[in-house]
Amino acid sequence: MGKIIVSQISANNFQNILEEVINLPRRSIMSDALKYEIAKELGFYGTLSNDGDFGNVSSRNCGNMVKKAIEIAERSLLK
Repeated sequence: MGKIIVSQISANNFQNILEEVINLPRRSIMSDALKYEIAKELGFYGTLSNDGDFGNVSSRNCGNMVKKAIEIAERSLLK
């Protein structure tokens, strides 16, 4: 009785749940220090230091930053 089956959720309730999830405050998984260190390593730190945020960093560079962070995390797990 305590479980909610997806088919029992009305469209209205689903919309309310979805809005709650979307509006949750986002937490950063990577520290700013790690982001800046990876940006230095990948060569786009200048863009960050000029603008102060990731607004003008290309999606390719952001993707490369995520790949690098995953590599770092995987290496730390193997130790």
